[in-house]
Amino acid sequence: MCAWIAVDLLADMYENAHKRQPDSEEILNSLFMAYVRLGMCQKQQQVHATTAVLLLLLLLLLVLVLPDSTKHWPIGDH
Repeated sequence: MCAWIAVDLLADMYENAHKRQPDSEEILNSLFMAYVRLGMCQKQQQVHATTAVLLLLLLLLLVLVLPDSTKHWPIGDH
């Protein structure tokens, strides 16, 4: 029973850490795993949705930035 109490406190700790650093993927992953251990399915889905949005924003940024940066690469210029 002590292990369940510790996991519950761990989830609270990661929730507080996520409030302070909302863009930290490491904290989100740890929070998700704490929710898995506690069997909190709705919370897992909320964290998954958050990470999916962050991933899509990262991909969008890469799509916008990479085409401009590849102009300066010496690919095919021999």
